Amino acid sequence: MTNDAKKNDAINSNTRKEQKRPSKVSDQQALAIFLKRFRVSKVIPRSLQVITWVGGWHRSVPVILVGMLAFVGALWFPWLTLPSIESTVVNAGGFLEFEVTNSWVPVLFKLLIALILPLIVIAWLKNKRTLAIKGIWIVFTLSLLFPSVLNYWDTQFKIDSEMIDASMTLLVNEMELQHEMQQSDWRIWQDFSYISPSFVNQVPSVTDWQPQLLLPSNMPLVVSDILGISDSFLTFSAKGWVMVLVACLLCILGFYVTAGQSLATFREGFFFFLKSSLLLFLLTQTPGFVAEYYNDHGDYNARIGETSKAIADYHRVEWLKPIYRYNSDFQIKKGRLFKQQGCESCLETYLFEALTSIDDGRFERALFWLTKAQNEYPYNRNVSYRLSGVYNIMAIDGFNDQQYSHASELWWRSLKLAPTMALPWYGLSLTAVHLKRINQASRFSAQIYALQKNMGFKSLVVPAQIHLYHSWFLFVEGDLEAAHEIYSYSKQPESW
Repeated sequence: MTNDAKKNDAINSNTRKEQKRPSKVSDQQALAIFLKRFRVSKVIPRSLQVITWVGGWHRSVPVILVGMLAFVGALWFPWLTLPSIESTVVNAGGFLEFEVTNSWVPVLFKLLIALILPLIVIAWLKNKRTLAIKGIWIVFTLSLLFPSVLNYWDTQFKIDSEMIDASMTLLVNEMELQHEMQQSDWRIWQDFSYISPSFVNQVPSVTDWQPQLLLPSNMPLVVSDILGISDSFLTFSAKGWVMVLVACLLCILGFYVTAGQSLATFREGFFFFLKSSLLLFLLTQTPGFVAEYYNDHGDYNARIGETSKAIADYHRVEWLKPIYRYNSDFQIKKGRLFKQQGCESCLETYLFEALTSIDDGRFERALFWLTKAQNEYPYNRNVSYRLSGVYNIMAIDGFNDQQYSHASELWWRSLKLAPTMALPWYGLSLTAVHLKRINQASRFSAQIYALQKNMGFKSLVVPAQIHLYHSWFLFVEGDLEAAHEIYSYSKQPESW
């Protein structure tokens, strides 16, 4: 065999070896071969698309995943922690059994978000990224709309949250002002000189929309009122609502750092958010604007003597803006018309007499009318709330006059109507100390701490007060060492 023939045989042999050697494939191609060989591609037909999708995200993948997990947490965790005044009871042992308010508004918003999220994922998998991003903006708009809808349409949450928040705020202010006096000599007690009786008629608040609100200095008040982000809402909002806001921001951040997403794309999405937000907020606020029109029209009819027309206008106001059913000023002017018509046994007349008596400081007269209304209309919450407030004020007056047993009885009556009010529990703890019942004082103050656990703000003076009462109890029991230890702890900053 010649040399040329040997070379040709060697070349052909190498060619055959190269043909037998498997060619190098990419990871995605290898995965596709594996799925096809084991027929898994029919089960997950979009697996390669998902891999390609994830591979194109790079650093935004963790942000998107955390955002989606936050959405799951938002749907799982509660959005409110408000204890229900109506459902919370005092058990046989004298302790509170809380039940969180079951509002329909968080359920509605969770349902809407749960319906929108799968559509966002489907749109993204089909490479309709602009549509998916708009879906996230819509969810963000709904989460911002939640406080406004909650405070406007769920009147039970509105009045319960404002009453509990106002009662706890008065209590904490009183504790902070008097704490040093309590520690200096527990045998000489203070009175409730810092609490004004007018707080009974100040809740719930309704913003009076006047032209002065258009001034720049009043813009924060206007914005917070429209958004519904009040102090009482922030006090009882829970982690679920916060998590949905965080989830939206994370997903928006992750979507817009994707390769190819420019500033113009973000500007387009942000303008869509502004337009959709403005439209939804106008829809939710329109009933309020119409209610204010009927309110002014009712006032005009009342001035010209058209009593029946004015009452009809006021009924429309209560239907369009339900919180007016609990507003003292509105109920006074409405009740005055019922009294002018001679309806002496109407609920509106009873409330008129009671609320005007509270404004004048005639609490005995207010108690008479509210008790009468409670007997004839036992399920009216407006009556029970006002009656609880009157009992509270009369108990404070009795306590200041050193009628401790009478004050204690009145505070218990107040708690039967509204057990989640903090001020009566504080009053009971003070009377227990005066009556040398230190163990009861410690137990009553513990109820205040249990209430505060359901609130967003935590005043450190409340647990300090509990430790102080407990140290007194240990002192009375003769455990001087433990009493000194707990008393010293109550004066340390970390216990406050």
